[in-house]
Amino acid sequence: HHLRAQLGVGCENAVEADQVQSRPGHQRSQPLHELQRRHHQVRGAVTGNGDFASSGDLNNDGIADFYYHYNGGRLLLSQTDRTYTHTRRIPSVSFADANKVGSVMADYDNDGDLDLLIAQRSGGVLLYRNQGTTGTFTDATTAAGLPTTGDTTSADFGDFDNDGDQDLFITAVSGQAAMYANSGAPRYTFSLVSEGVATETRGGDCVFADADNDGDLDLFVGTQATTHASRLFINALNEQDPVAAQRRLMVRVLGRGQGGTNLAGAGVRVELWNAPNTQFLQRRDLGAARGLGGQRPLFAHFGGVTPSTTYTLRVYFVGGVQTFPVMPANATTTIGATTIPGLFTAVEANTGNAIVVVRWREVGADE
Repeated sequence: HHLRAQLGVGCENAVEADQVQSRPGHQRSQPLHELQRRHHQVRGAVTGNGDFASSGDLNNDGIADFYYHYNGGRLLLSQTDRTYTHTRRIPSVSFADANKVGSVMADYDNDGDLDLLIAQRSGGVLLYRNQGTTGTFTDATTAAGLPTTGDTTSADFGDFDNDGDQDLFITAVSGQAAMYANSGAPRYTFSLVSEGVATETRGGDCVFADADNDGDLDLFVGTQATTHASRLFINALNEQDPVAAQRRLMVRVLGRGQGGTNLAGAGVRVELWNAPNTQFLQRRDLGAARGLGGQRPLFAHFGGVTPSTTYTLRVYFVGGVQTFPVMPANATTTIGATTIPGLFTAVEANTGNAIVVVRWREVGADE
């Protein structure tokens, strides 16, 4: 299922902040978009310029965790009291101004928790398999068939062939970047494939996203050198295997804004379960930090589904988990003038009517 290069382009990623909603009869006193800063204590000082970090809910407690590229790498795990602890449960990795690299969290083995992949300027990549919700990891690099030599800079996971498991693309400082296909259950190993994405990245970043809204994942590959163009590779799965191209479900999340989940759904965990909601199938996390300062897409992509089968989506909003029945063949969303088949929109429910006091004063009896 080859990807074809379209053009050299630049790329920007943005996360929409919570929107301050106006109420009838009252003027808006704040800007349309307001970013609220919340301070969470980190137990033990973690200071210094690490350049980049990746994020995701590693311990499944509903709060984002972080892997910070500083001082050998620091894993910041959220605690029940809303503080963070930093740990070296992952061996030290070389990070320096001359060795800027990216990392990414994804559930590559479909067991319901996020794993962590770290690029290295010397030594290939490191893949750490999450053993559960305690932040314990096992080095799975060699067992998964990934390179342990080479000067890699970043990577991203995505199911480019719609077979139900997440594949991998790795960029490098020199030489060609590489695509690895995931074998799926039971071993979840990776094998090097061509797929028409041979390109030299010169230390750039990459991200999987459905650029043309046709239901399969395309690939953007950046560069850090003026001598090499950034490239957008369009997935040709629809042309080469139309049946496989339909084995997908896209999910968009809309939070309710202030008092709930952010409008864009950034940081929300989305899980795919069978119709009775008894068997876990896949997981995606929206808008998480990754790579060289980038983020995961705000649309979740699930491959390997049967279009005519009903599934259950579990969406982890700030106020709690909501479930949505969905049949991929019937899913569709219209955004503006564009209708996207195969895209289901999960909207956060309003869990209660909030009372907002705008202004008050003491009044006399004659009023």
